[in-house]
Amino acid sequence: MKKTIFNFIRNNYLIITILIVGIALRFYNIFNLHLVNDELSALSRTLYNNLNNLINNGVMQLDTHPALIQIFLYFYTKLFGFNDFVVKLPFLIFGVFSIYLSYKIAVQFFSKTSGYITASYIAVLQYTIMYSQIARPYSSGLFIVLAFTYYIQDFIFKNEVSKKSIFLLIFFGTLGAYNHYFSSLTIILISSYAIFLIKKENLKKYFLSLSAIALLFTPHIKITLHQISLGGLSWLGKPDFNFIKNYLGYIFNYCWLLAIFAVGIIVLGFIFINRKEKIKYSIFTLFIFLMPFFIGYYYSIKMSPVLQFSALLFSFPFLLMFLSSFIKELTKKLNFLIVTFILTFGTISLIFIRKHYVITYKTPFYEVASNLKADLNKFGIENISESFVLNGNFYINKYLVDFNIDTTKLKSNYQKINVDIKNFKNFVYNSKTEYFAFGSLLSLSDIYLTNIIKEKYPYLVNCSDNYFLFSKNNHKPSVKTTIIDTVFYNKLDFSTQNNIWNYNNNNILLDTIYHKKYFHFKNSDEYGPTITINLDSILSHKNNIIIVKAKVKSNTNNSKLAIVSDVFNSDSSLHWSDANISNFTDETSSISHFYKIIFLQDIKRTKKTFNKIYLWNNNKNEFDVFEIEIIVLNGKLNPYGILEPLN
Repeated sequence: MKKTIFNFIRNNYLIITILIVGIALRFYNIFNLHLVNDELSALSRTLYNNLNNLINNGVMQLDTHPALIQIFLYFYTKLFGFNDFVVKLPFLIFGVFSIYLSYKIAVQFFSKTSGYITASYIAVLQYTIMYSQIARPYSSGLFIVLAFTYYIQDFIFKNEVSKKSIFLLIFFGTLGAYNHYFSSLTIILISSYAIFLIKKENLKKYFLSLSAIALLFTPHIKITLHQISLGGLSWLGKPDFNFIKNYLGYIFNYCWLLAIFAVGIIVLGFIFINRKEKIKYSIFTLFIFLMPFFIGYYYSIKMSPVLQFSALLFSFPFLLMFLSSFIKELTKKLNFLIVTFILTFGTISLIFIRKHYVITYKTPFYEVASNLKADLNKFGIENISESFVLNGNFYINKYLVDFNIDTTKLKSNYQKINVDIKNFKNFVYNSKTEYFAFGSLLSLSDIYLTNIIKEKYPYLVNCSDNYFLFSKNNHKPSVKTTIIDTVFYNKLDFSTQNNIWNYNNNNILLDTIYHKKYFHFKNSDEYGPTITINLDSILSHKNNIIIVKAKVKSNTNNSKLAIVSDVFNSDSSLHWSDANISNFTDETSSISHFYKIIFLQDIKRTKKTFNKIYLWNNNKNEFDVFEIEIIVLNGKLNPYGILEPLN
């Protein structure tokens, strides 16, 4: 028995090592990895009281994925609860099994060397690790697609296909269709191309198997058609060259040593050329990798954006198989050296280049609840008011409960992505507490709300990426540098000369009560004060955030006064946007503060890029403008650090 185990380890030590490294990297510090917005969204949809409501509301109305994982989570959480690790565990396991399946498939198609290379990359890349750590249909889809491919190989290489292989092909093919539309697409592409590879004597069983998969998917067609009718992902931009560039960087941890080595493997393949009959499988793997990208890209450009890195995960192993397909079986020593190189530099780049265990492990909802708990303990629950911007109360309440915070005693205001400014301002202004906590849990687009808070609570006490605590009285901040630090400030109040603003001096009037000058829009004036700034002269880094704030008195309820931002270079306008005063007006006061936020991280700029900011009186109403402020906030140096290169 001992000898058998020893022989097994000796004969398989490389793949065992790869699996151990893959497990270690996926499970390292896993109890400190908490749920992200996408996962909490899925969990919030498990709260329906029956399966019918889950399908009709939680899947058809609120999701863009097929029903499999939502139904799985519905029953799984009823059995095991909402503990973060427990929720993630099945998907971590899928990620580990995917390493081994990719090895087995590559060995069958090409060689053990190809298997070691493919499995080694999948074990250490952030791409496959991160999606293994998220309880969504990504690592499950990767596993299912690989399992489907594994059993389709029986139809390709065996003269007689067992009933077990037929059943499992149908099983995994059906699961793939119900898991994610891109895993379904990948399975369709594999099934279609495999027709040219399968032995003739197995074709009848194969077509019957595919027919069974199609038949088993028919109950979901109604759901699919409804989801298609809703359109794509409205928040997702269309892919461009940067998408391709960042994808190619991301799949190799932005470590060009790993990328160059992968390309070098092809060169090595021409030196140690594999058998010519394997070329058809090389073409097959390249086809399976490229086609989901081309189809997703075309659909995103012509129809509606759907293409994301996550959608290409299911076909990604086939790229690795293709890269290693030309190389013949190498000696054990060479295989050892290749595996050691990939595992070593993959792990180093994961930890030090991608900072995976620092950046990815910062999850907003847990972070906000953790900071709030500390501040409640320090200052008292009766002394803090709170406001959270999120998709639903469940998202934050889960962690508030985990921290034993009595939510019935909180003085909380909940806002959704389209913030009700009037409601938010009233909540802030009517708060009687000494402190005000704010949780920004969707995106930085609501960061301007901190300026509204600072009108009553001017002093920052505590701050993290997504959490801010303000006070009425002066406090020493707990952190030195924050994302809302001001790196540039300019104020136009018309009382003193401001040379960088342009406006008509004939519109300047004097308030006889307060003895302050202001800019008066007559009903014949369409454009007001204007400033044009060279962005290089005011920014500290490329991802700063610009906030424009105007204090205005309106004489009508049908105003169209807007703050306009036009980012342009010598060739053309790069980004035009506006913010209308009607979103900020308060019926209780004729004077309003309204804001325009400009995210430079989303604008493709050249070296000489300018920002023209002006007031646009589209309806030509009468207005009094008392002041305009331009505030450049520090922002996040790496707002999309999980997927893009780190600065």
